[in-house]
Amino acid sequence: YELLSQLTIKSNPYGAPVTVDGASCDTPCTSDRREGTAVSIAAPASHMLSEAHRFQFAGWADGADRERAFTLSGVETQTLTANFST
Repeated sequence: YELLSQLTIKSNPYGAPVTVDGASCDTPCTSDRREGTAVSIAAPASHMLSEAHRFQFAGWADGADRERAFTLSGVETQTLTANFST
């Protein structure tokens, strides 16, 4: 068996979609990969909630760019949070 690293991507507010290695994933989104694996993550600039409301990307909690690379490491779950305004 092989021990994997885990990345959980959350959003504030809850439920915004992100892209992980080109695939859409609604938050919270969890990815299990080999330690040292780099993943490509992107938050949408905006996401429509309804005809009158949308999420606007405000930034990652750690200050990274909207489109980013992240390398998984360790055995504890790593967490990233994308912040959006409505």
